[in-house]
Amino acid sequence: KGKIKFYQAIEPKLLLELYKERERKFISVLPELESIKNTNHDVQTAEIYEGIRGIISMLNELLSYSKKGDYYYFFAIDVSKLNVEIQDFFEKYDVRRADKGLIVRGLAREELRILFNKRKFLNVRYLDFPIPSNIILCGNRMALIDWGDEPSGVLIKSKQIIENEKNFFEELWKRARK
Repeated sequence: KGKIKFYQAIEPKLLLELYKERERKFISVLPELESIKNTNHDVQTAEIYEGIRGIISMLNELLSYSKKGDYYYFFAIDVSKLNVEIQDFFEKYDVRRADKGLIVRGLAREELRILFNKRKFLNVRYLDFPIPSNIILCGNRMALIDWGDEPSGVLIKSKQIIENEKNFFEELWKRARK
């Protein structure tokens, strides 16, 4: 009234109706939003993960985007000196990849052969020369891991980058020994 604003509570049921009306409007535009999202398949992204829990989360996310028959390539590192939590995780992770139906191939330095002989769900070949380590390729994603004092990782989604890395992996795979 005049220049003073007065407020009065409305019937709570009216708030519920207002909420339902907004929900109906959102549902009506949802198909359009889905189609916009689905047209952006080639969007490139990179996410950073920190700490052991972050790395584990990143690796689990990598699996969540994969489907049966996908290749899972990795350039190995010696994790035997890393903490027990990480070693336990990788033992369970091997089983999860097998259950998911992924085709797992790994490349490692010859001196790591003894570590991978125990892991039955892996197909690993060995090289006598330095290779990149801590790189995983699965589907259209690549994970880069640093197991230093403060572990961190980067999850990259890029069709071009992953294709180049897969080609590099395949060339080394041909040269490696069983």
